[in-house]
Parts: sequence; structure tokens; C-alpha cells
Amino acid sequence: MNRPVFRGFAIAALSLVVGCSFQPNPAAESRRRALATHPELGVEGSTFNWAFGELYRRLLAEKSKRLLSENWPMDLASEVALKLKGAGSAARTGAGGVPAPRTSSSLNQPPTKVNFHWR
Repeated sequence: MNRPVFRGFAIAALSLVVGCSFQPNPAAESRRRALATHPELGVEGSTFNWAFGELYRRLLAEKSKRLLSENWPMDLASEVALKLKGAGSAARTGAGGVPAPRTSSSLNQPPTKVNFHWR
């Protein structure tokens, strides 16, 4: 599955793509903290990076007030981390809370290529 490429905080370009003049807070310090706290956010092709970009694009299209906060990158990164942690633990648990057995199935492996990047 091809995922969209998200290259950094190209806010003006993204605003033009979604057809709005809404401008999120640049939040430079929060961006640095989000990358330091969640290094996988800066990894091209990571599930974390892709999920952050999807959430960001959705909020941008909605002109969400959450993006006006000077801490929005850290807030979004924390939200993504919680969602992925919950999804991961649910996937590793079978019926009755017993850990699901690992197999050699490709479904147990991380995706080999995801076209997503944040600089």
C-alpha cells in the first residue's frame, strides 16, 4: 500500500493543497521535543511517522484549534504514541488476554516499505 509522503512542516504548501489559508503555530521548540521524545517520528517509513502525518493532515483540513497551540507537535506525537501502543498490545494479545503465539507469517512482520518521510 502506498502511503502519502509527508515532508516536514511544509505548512504553507500543505495549506495550499487543502485549499485553505489556515496556518498552524510553527511551534519550533515543541517540534524539537517531539522528535527527541519520539525519535521514530523522524524515521522515514515508520508507522509512527505516517500516523502523525495522517493526524496532522486531518486536523489541518478541519482547521482545528489544536494546531494553534504552541505545543501541538508534542501533543499530537503523544496521542499517536498512545494509539500505537494500544494497537500493538491488542495485536499481541489473544483471547482472554493470553499472548497470541508468534508465527512466521508476514502479518507478524513490520512493513518492508512505507513511503512516508518527515524532515
